[in-house]
Amino acid sequence: MFLEGKIKTYNEERGFGFIEIAGESKDLFFHIKDFPNKNVPPKVGERLKFLKVQDAGKFKADNIVRLDLKTETPRHTPQSRALENKPRITQRKQSQEALLHKYVSI
Repeated sequence: MFLEGKIKTYNEERGFGFIEIAGESKDLFFHIKDFPNKNVPPKVGERLKFLKVQDAGKFKADNIVRLDLKTETPRHTPQSRALENKPRITQRKQSQEALLHKYVSI
């Protein structure tokens, strides 16, 4: 079952920190290698969702999900590609209509 908590401390030099979990007296260890998106460092106060697992007799956070980190949307989604192509179709259609109008008016 996933739990939620906030980063209480993070040691960037050593790559680990502790998560404060509401209703629990002990903080939970996490390591940067178990963190998604390592390009953006963890921040104190950041909300997380995670599994509490036992590793070598000690508990730690695993399958961490960053709740406060906004994900980047891809530059080209199918919808944006369709919108990019739409003017070409419109231009083609307009030129066909202009050509048709030219023949009809002659």
